[in-house]
Amino acid sequence: MHIDIDVTRHMWSKEETPILTALIEMVTRHRLSLHVPGHKQGRLFPAPLATWLGQALKIDLTELPRLDNLHQPEGCIRESATLAASHYGAAKTLFCVNGSSAGVMAAVLGCAANQRILVAGGFHQSLWKGLVLADANPVILPTAFDWDNMEATVPSPEDVAMALQENEDVAAVFVTSPTYTGRIADVRGIAQAAHSYSIPLIVDEAHGAHFGITPELPEHSVQQGADVVIQSVHKMLPGLTQTAWLHLQGHYADYDSVQNALLMLQTSSPSYLLLASLDAAQAWLRLEGKQTVEESLRTMSRYPELAIDPARDAFRKWIPTASLDLSRDIAQALEEVGVWVEYADALGVLLIQSLDVKERDIERWLPVLRHRLSSPGFHHRTAFPRELKALYDTQSERCLVPREAELKRHERVHIRAARGRIAGRSIAPYPPGVPVVHPGQLLSQELISGLLWLASSGYGTVGLASDGTIEVVCE
Repeated sequence: MHIDIDVTRHMWSKEETPILTALIEMVTRHRLSLHVPGHKQGRLFPAPLATWLGQALKIDLTELPRLDNLHQPEGCIRESATLAASHYGAAKTLFCVNGSSAGVMAAVLGCAANQRILVAGGFHQSLWKGLVLADANPVILPTAFDWDNMEATVPSPEDVAMALQENEDVAAVFVTSPTYTGRIADVRGIAQAAHSYSIPLIVDEAHGAHFGITPELPEHSVQQGADVVIQSVHKMLPGLTQTAWLHLQGHYADYDSVQNALLMLQTSSPSYLLLASLDAAQAWLRLEGKQTVEESLRTMSRYPELAIDPARDAFRKWIPTASLDLSRDIAQALEEVGVWVEYADALGVLLIQSLDVKERDIERWLPVLRHRLSSPGFHHRTAFPRELKALYDTQSERCLVPREAELKRHERVHIRAARGRIAGRSIAPYPPGVPVVHPGQLLSQELISGLLWLASSGYGTVGLASDGTIEVVCE
């Protein structure tokens, strides 16, 4: 198979990509590998996969001279991270090869170990893992649900300020923005609320690494004053899966504590393919990103359905359906023309566009979507299951802190026998990976009814086995 690559678009100087430059220079001198990894730059690599990876195998190297060390960056890795920091205006940027999940956990470990932390709004399951590792106790500010648009809302600065007034002993504030469906929080206002108590604001901005490229897009959280910002490079920027970075600024977060925590969660043998991808992504942001995004926004402006909403991410299209059947129907119709969506669940369908939007791409999926949304069946959708509604509305008692819930002995029981028991593991429809049940939470009848509905729907749910069993704390 031949793949065409327009190299003329990427004639960057060597200084713009320090890691990639060092790898290429190493490959030109490399004649025999007497070091790891064992595939020896592709010489001993399974052919079916080598066909796809091709030349990339040559730069899958280890910490050789002049290739620096992620655990003590002093050369090309530090230079590349500094360039990434310059784009965002951060005081320091740390590269993550274990995804945003590692960054989120490191932020909690570095800012709130053995302390209380205010968690404002919905969050990814990686936060809960960070709470367990840090032995931190969350003060959870409940998430309001917008039932008209079938999505969680974002916390307001006023809500955060009130929660801080009632919990003055918290060590940090944690918020997710944008949400998976694209809603954007007032990070600047929330940062001001946190700083009025001299504590840091941590923002899980996994889906917002592209923010701030142009004035038409929302400002990213570093611009808005957050102290620790975690972004998935691979989610929206041109980066390999598992790449992310963490930004630090201000004086409320302890940089060394966060960095040391991140190193605990990173492999001692980081993939140089991932590091090279991070390197190329920061160069793309600085050198090509703005023009590419501006062209995409101009293309999207020709379609009323893709009009920019300042409260949302312009590159996400959320279609609320309130029906798993209707969501699957839309996803199936798009699959028939070779288009796969991010996810389709009982709330709706999420489409995430490329930052390099082409008219031909939009014309491939938008007419299909228009047809499905205008069909009579869509307007006669069934009522949203009350059991699932209760799952999002119920705020049941939390009996154990995260570390305690994790370390206690667990057993598996069927959902029907779990009423009154304490959850032992997070239960999260995936995607989006946002828990509907947290470890240590009392399993009320409302939650049980919602979980039974999830089990019968066939939708993939982490923590809910195919036989209908879940983990609970042993009595």
